[in-house]
Amino acid sequence: MLHFNLHKLQSLLPPEAAPGIVRNCFETLAETYGQPWRHYHAAWHIDDCLGLLETHRSLARDPRTLALAVFFHDLVCEPGASDNEAASAEVAALWLARCREHPEAIDVVRRLILATAKHRVEPDGPEDSGLMVDIDLASLASPPEVFDHNTELIGREFQNLESQTVIEGRIRFLEAFLARDYVYQTETFRAAYEEKARANLSRSLGRLRAAST
Repeated sequence: MLHFNLHKLQSLLPPEAAPGIVRNCFETLAETYGQPWRHYHAAWHIDDCLGLLETHRSLARDPRTLALAVFFHDLVCEPGASDNEAASAEVAALWLARCREHPEAIDVVRRLILATAKHRVEPDGPEDSGLMVDIDLASLASPPEVFDHNTELIGREFQNLESQTVIEGRIRFLEAFLARDYVYQTETFRAAYEEKARANLSRSLGRLRAAST
């Protein structure tokens, strides 16, 4: 992993954070993201997101809190649950408090994680909410074969749910995104990824609709 590692996490936390607590925090993250049933919402996805943040660092108002939010944003991932992001935000807040993070920064991290629940920017959200959402959704604009592979990986995480339920949920997800004026929140991501993402989403939706009939 180029970005998802203990040294990176430690560099983001306050210098007064106890090394043992930071190590325990990272070990919890690594163990959780390394659970065998996680195929997409795994350490490699976090690593990719952190890499994208480095690429687009100049767009961020506060790259440090944004990177912390990326580290924790998929920590709780119960297939089919509607409160994963809220639960992840709360776990993040607990760990960051143990690491002596400033309360204001913890609040920003919580709200950035919550922004990924609906993948849109709330009017009163942190300034980096748009970039957080766009980084999380960047894979929608992957080359078609990568997008299809990622879709398969996500499907494996839902294999304990009824297939028709998964298909119907995926159709609603795709339709909601395609109904938006824009998939991405920032001008930079729209220019680079919007067209590719919409092509992938449309193609995937067509396949799912055919499969559900």
